[in-house]
Amino acid sequence: MKIIAESASNHQGDFSYLLELAKASKEAGVDFFSVQVLELDAFCDPTYKNRALVEEVVFSQAQWRDFFDYCRKINLAIIPCPADLSSLDFCLEEGFRLLKLHGTDLLNMPMLDRLALSEVKVLVETQLATERDINLALFRLGAERVECLLHGYSNYPTEDEELNLGALDYMRNTWKLPVGFADHSTDTTVVPMMAMAKEAKWLEKHITLSRNDRRYDWQPSLTPEEFAVMVSQIRHYQRCLGSGLKHPTSTEVGMRDVMYKRYIDSGGELKVVRADHGPDYYDYEYSKYDMDNIVTAVIARLKSTRLTRKVLRKFHNDGMVFDLYKYVDRAQSARKTILATSYLDSDNDLVAEAESRGIQVYQGHPMIVVDRLLDIAEQEKASAVFRVTGDMPFADPVLMDRMAKMRHDYDLDYVRVMNFPLGMSAELISTRYLQRLYQRMEDPGQSEYLGWFVMLDQETRKGCLKVEFEDRDLSQYSLTVDYQEDLDRCHRLLKAIGKTDMADIYLEDILCHLDILDIISTDTPIKLPNNITMPYSEFVQMQWDQGFNVVEKYIVNKH
Repeated sequence: MKIIAESASNHQGDFSYLLELAKASKEAGVDFFSVQVLELDAFCDPTYKNRALVEEVVFSQAQWRDFFDYCRKINLAIIPCPADLSSLDFCLEEGFRLLKLHGTDLLNMPMLDRLALSEVKVLVETQLATERDINLALFRLGAERVECLLHGYSNYPTEDEELNLGALDYMRNTWKLPVGFADHSTDTTVVPMMAMAKEAKWLEKHITLSRNDRRYDWQPSLTPEEFAVMVSQIRHYQRCLGSGLKHPTSTEVGMRDVMYKRYIDSGGELKVVRADHGPDYYDYEYSKYDMDNIVTAVIARLKSTRLTRKVLRKFHNDGMVFDLYKYVDRAQSARKTILATSYLDSDNDLVAEAESRGIQVYQGHPMIVVDRLLDIAEQEKASAVFRVTGDMPFADPVLMDRMAKMRHDYDLDYVRVMNFPLGMSAELISTRYLQRLYQRMEDPGQSEYLGWFVMLDQETRKGCLKVEFEDRDLSQYSLTVDYQEDLDRCHRLLKAIGKTDMADIYLEDILCHLDILDIISTDTPIKLPNNITMPYSEFVQMQWDQGFNVVEKYIVNKH
């Protein structure tokens, strides 16, 4: 949960006091400091009865620039809350890309329209708002602009019975957006913790240097000392929330080996007992699977935002995922090829298109890819699964057969291809190893990065095929599809190859035409779980260093 210290008008127009508030917020350990930026005539009419009070708290743009410079100097992140169009333009000119929309501007259509045309993300306050107000604002602003919907109540301080923390659940479920809480209560511990337990991603509290001064909004404001205590408490107890999944922690995984019962064959009688030896349930069941029964799972969904519905876009003879399906189905080592998607309605079009082509579909967990793979393996009683993602349309079936032979010959749990273009190597994973990976992952929701978790594992038996072609570094090319330019690149390659049927294209056809592709920059950032990024060259080196038990060469000759 990110924590915002809200200055509001507590400074009462005293610039040095505002600087002190910022400094105190930084020392308290907050994530952001929020300020209300306004221009008098753009904010209120001359007839407004409280205009004089507004005039007292206005700073010039020059003062705001000095303040922003000060915050940059002390490394304090700012979230401006522009209160009029003139101030909004000013904040945009100053380069801010995260702003707050005040609750009283929720129906300010000119401001919403201006924000919708910008490149900013917005924290949207919703105090005083009806559901219809929020719907209208989101329609004008665009839900993609919204960083968070902030719930709160504009009564200072807010009484317990007015907090309505249950609205956080309602808002999250209704609008499918992150929610936060603008806390105007006097509570420094329990209410913030309750909001955190309600999955609030942001918490805002007012700050004051001293309540004795009775400055604006002093009643719900925390002193710097109170703010520091609250931040410390939240940071400590936030760990109690964990991942939000029902999944064993890293400590619990080790305890499974001790606590879970084993399947022991005792004189022809099966006993399920605690023991220091013998297989657990999964290893016992998987041991019955035929070693040569391998299935291919083509992982695909329609969730892409970078290239919408990309797996259904025209590729060569058909939609990309269906050309891929036919391509990898040529692998003789796999007894069956299955399209693995989710049970969500958003993937129904993909399911319908596949079934119209007579393709077997499995609909499973929308987020946990390893869950789908295990379901398919258990359904088919397969000892191993080829994992192919729907955005890698040139996954090579001949290499898949060689990978299967390697696994059989050397009793490997994992096999992949190295020195190969990004997006062309299937992964071959034994079912028993998939189960172990699944149990060990702290967050199985990140299992789309399956290869990353394998790379971190130094204990399992792994093998790789090293492709050799004209002594070239083939890993500097990419044939995975994330953006339109990636799809265009594949179309250019197909045109250069010049074969009308996808089934007639072979590995040497692709490698002989790599020169028409751009080379991946060694500095290109690769996104990995837990917000990790690393340069592409470092990622490739880490792949090589993961500890292969067996490396075999696969030489491709030019036509």
